[in-house]
Formats: sequence, C-alpha cells, structure tokens
Amino acid sequence: MKHNGHENCFACRQGFCLENIAPADPGLRAEIRMTRRHEGWLDIPHGGIGISAALDLADLCWLRARGANLPYPQAMTMKFADTCRIGDLLVLEAQPAAEQPAVDFRLFRPGRGKNYLAGEIGPAAAEAPAVDLELPPISVLADRALLEPLSIYHNCFICGCRRQAPGMGRRFFIARLPAGDCILARFGFREEDREPAAFFQQGEGLLHPGVIGAVLDEICGWAGFLAGELFGVTVRLTLNFRRPVRAGERLLFAAPKAAVRGQGRRRLYQSRGYALAVDERENYELVASAAGQWLSLPELRQQFYATRVEEDLGAVKF
Repeated sequence: MKHNGHENCFACRQGFCLENIAPADPGLRAEIRMTRRHEGWLDIPHGGIGISAALDLADLCWLRARGANLPYPQAMTMKFADTCRIGDLLVLEAQPAAEQPAVDFRLFRPGRGKNYLAGEIGPAAAEAPAVDLELPPISVLADRALLEPLSIYHNCFICGCRRQAPGMGRRFFIARLPAGDCILARFGFREEDREPAAFFQQGEGLLHPGVIGAVLDEICGWAGFLAGELFGVTVRLTLNFRRPVRAGERLLFAAPKAAVRGQGRRRLYQSRGYALAVDERENYELVASAAGQWLSLPELRQQFYATRVEEDLGAVKF
C-alpha cells in the first residue's frame, strides 16, 4: 500500500489510531482499539481520535484510487450517532463516494447496527469562511489581565497534563475582549510544544490535520462553558482545512460563545471555531475552521468539577 505523504504519520505509520489497514474494495478498512491513550472525558475516547483516524484513512483511500493525496482546501462533515468506551474495538471503513469526488467513511462497533461516527471528506471550495471574531494582536492577548485559565484533566488527549502517552497538552482560556468573550488556546509558541509538534505529524514536517481538527472540536465544546457552564459531547461537526500546516508554525485557536437551543437538563448548543496561523508580524491567517452541534449533559459537568486537576489557576500562563 502506498503511504506517500504519511512518512511520519502518528495515526497510521506509528499505529496511534489505525491498525490492520487492509484493502476492502473499493476502499480501505482498519481497526481501532480504544485505550487510555485515546481518552477525552473519563473512560470515553476523545472525538479527535475518530476525526484523526477518518482523515488519515480517507487520504490513504484517495491516494490508492487516484495516485495522489487529497488536495487542499478540503472539508470533512460528520455525525456522531453512537457511543463507545475505552476498551472497545471499532472498525473504520473508507471508500470513494459514488456521485462526487469525495471519500465516505464510517466508524462503528461491530454488531451494533449503527455508526459511532460517519461522514464524508473531500475537496472544498477555495473561498475561506468568514472569521466572525475581532482579535487583537497575539502580544495583546498575552496580557494576563484579559485571560482566565480553565481547568484541565489528567489524561485528556487534548488538555491532559499528566499523560503517559503523547498528547497535545493544550491549555484553554476565557478571553475577556471588547467584542465579546471567547475561548482561546495556542500551539507552537513554547519550547514544550516541540515534542507534540514532532510526534503528531502526517507527512514529514507537516502537522497532522487530525490534531488540528481535534483541538477545534475541543475548543468548540468549551464554547458551551461561556453559554452557562455547559459541557457536552459532539453530535455534528464540519471541519474545513485551508492548507497544510507546518509542524513549526504558531497557531491560535479561538471560539466565540456558543448559541444554545432548548431548555432543561439536556440542551443542544452550536459552536464555531478557528485555527489561525500567526506570523512574525502578528498577522493572522485562517488555516482551518469548525462548526457544529454539541449535546450538553449534566453528568459531564458534575464529572468535570469532581475530577479536574487541582492547581493554582492564577499561576497558569498563556
């Protein structure tokens, strides 16, 4: 099987997500055994694992069918329709779409009769989505007076700070800005970011789009916190990737306050988020974006406050 563009891939070549990749004409098939290294919420795999795996297998499927990698810009649309837990074995299938230049995928637990995650990945329109956030320069955002750090978990794939397995190690902050509050996170600004940047690659020197999508998924979920301390799981998500991102680039992730629908204990909220490359002159360039829907669950709010890392948040730096 060709692995062009996956020379240093954490998902398939290092087996972090995908195992036993094999042809399943007209596409490809692989397995994922969800382990503690995939955790998000306690005992629940992070949605970014499925996102990373699907992006990876879809690209390999496109490569197998067309002799080239999926072109940029590209879009991924998906729906989460089932649950899974740490310890579950899932099967991922990807195949060329029947009626358009795209790859269909589904990730499922055998015998369940429904998909944990399913959707489509393919080339996207060249026009970049509008960024409806007014962000000051990164040096202004670094002013600690504007930022309120949020708590983290021990083992979360994205925010975990005490993981034995590789993770993104991100901190999330509420930014109190004149245009409105938003959630921020950044990557590539500190020496300690070099290790995850080196590990979470796809092609040599390129950050895997799956981890960019995973951080966007997480920060959009955090946008529910601004709408009434809502904590939820992803229901639907669309990701747009404008271009490849080099492993050494500096990125700012941002998400404004979510919009809430419904009342009662289980509410839906809609979020959007952006990944912006930051150059030496502090100019922002949109490299990826997300929009989707999350289901707020009261038990997740209880879990968060009961099991978050105990620390002095006043000492946390942006």
